[in-house]
Amino acid sequence: MKPTIKPKRTAEQRAEEESVRQQHAVNPVRQRPASAINQQSFTAILSLVTRFKAVRESQGLTLAEVAERMGIDAPALSRLETGKMLNPTLATLHKWAEALGQKLDVDLSELLATISSPRSNISPVLYIIESPNPVDILDGRKEGEALMMSLRLAEIKSIYFQIANQQMLEKVMRRISDDLQQRGDTVFIPVIHISAHGNERGIALTSEEVISWETLGNLLYDLKGRMGLSTVEPGTAVLAMSTCQGLHGYQVSRSNSRAPFSLMFGPTKNVEWADSLTAWITLYHLFLKKNFQLEKAIAAMNIAAGLEPRTFAVISGKSIEDQLRTQTSTALDQ
Repeated sequence: MKPTIKPKRTAEQRAEEESVRQQHAVNPVRQRPASAINQQSFTAILSLVTRFKAVRESQGLTLAEVAERMGIDAPALSRLETGKMLNPTLATLHKWAEALGQKLDVDLSELLATISSPRSNISPVLYIIESPNPVDILDGRKEGEALMMSLRLAEIKSIYFQIANQQMLEKVMRRISDDLQQRGDTVFIPVIHISAHGNERGIALTSEEVISWETLGNLLYDLKGRMGLSTVEPGTAVLAMSTCQGLHGYQVSRSNSRAPFSLMFGPTKNVEWADSLTAWITLYHLFLKKNFQLEKAIAAMNIAAGLEPRTFAVISGKSIEDQLRTQTSTALDQ
């Protein structure tokens, strides 16, 4: 065996190595593995796995029976139950719950804080639906199209549709559900961004048809029913209303059902197109690209557009559901 020959280093090289060692001793670099999950997520998933295993056993079901319902093999389900694989996708968790006759509710407002993470299997995809009026078309003023170009430049997934009437709107909703179902096991949060003229009663299309909030709500509920397990919470989307007084869109919710959206963004008053475009670009860029907290991104979108605080705001579907339940309860008591 030949003797090991150590390479000769100059005094400068030895001094540089010693400097690196000292720096590491003071501030060691410990990079988190790309597949790692935090302690809170680990605990939540472990608790869910334990619950699902107990439910399976209480129902007298075998691993093979539940695995077949989920569309996976029994060894894969065994790895989930024994904790050998503790980072399942949300789509897998939904399938697991359904196979056991359970319901898995996920708070989308909490998940939105992590969708920009490169380690997350949750991904937003924006569907921009624009219906400019004839004057907008003549003047070349298309806010949605300009927004789409900005999003693509930032490499944020976006698909653009320009519609003229209600029939086209219905077709677009069907295309969105088809697109989501073709995206596989990755969990997508669909963001439906509607750019049109509107008021407190609804939105106006190129054809001059007025789509009431109730009619739009019916389309969103239909979409909700078709979207299946490809979304974070089955059939639930984020709704972004780029219309004047867009937050009046809460009226799409039915009093006896869950809201067809988890979160809804929009202006509380009339906003100029240029201000609106600036605000939306700021929101999506800061929140989806730069990982800003949602509250800070919303505050920044108002500042960037030179608008008063809370001109653009966000409401949750749950808050609307609670409000409608209270109104219904009050009406029944009277």
